[in-house]
Amino acid sequence: MEFVFDTGDHEDLYYTGNGTKFHHTNNNRFSSSAQRKSVVTGLSDIEFTGPAKSSKSITPVKYVRPLTASKKKAKTKSQSKYKWFCLSNIFYVGMVLRLLFMEGGVIDFYKMENVLENRKKEYSRLTEENIELRKEIHLIQTSKVFQKKLAREHLGVIGANEYLVLFGK
Repeated sequence: MEFVFDTGDHEDLYYTGNGTKFHHTNNNRFSSSAQRKSVVTGLSDIEFTGPAKSSKSITPVKYVRPLTASKKKAKTKSQSKYKWFCLSNIFYVGMVLRLLFMEGGVIDFYKMENVLENRKKEYSRLTEENIELRKEIHLIQTSKVFQKKLAREHLGVIGANEYLVLFGK
């Protein structure tokens, strides 16, 4: 690629892409093989030159290892089985932990079993107490001796032939 700079005198400077200078004098001789063309007036006058030749040689890049297209290694059957074995074990451990600790799990079951046992004991105690109270009610309704005993204990009633003795404090 060339660039032309007009300096005003009859000598023009040409610069190539790699920084080399060429001088042009009035006799239209260059140190380069290209000739100066006049100003382009139409599309048919455009002429392209080839790329500038570089004086530098291209050195190949040396990599630590050669670049090759990376290929995925085919998974072997044992690797696939191991992967599924690990995933299934993680799933099983998760399910066991859920079974133990989540609401409605084993720990919650044993807590509720204790509550149920306590409620059964309370129920049996209350049923025995109810039986005793029914017997007492039946005795109050039918036995005159029991009625007198309750009146003496709870109401402070004394018989006709008895005396009340009060002691001072």
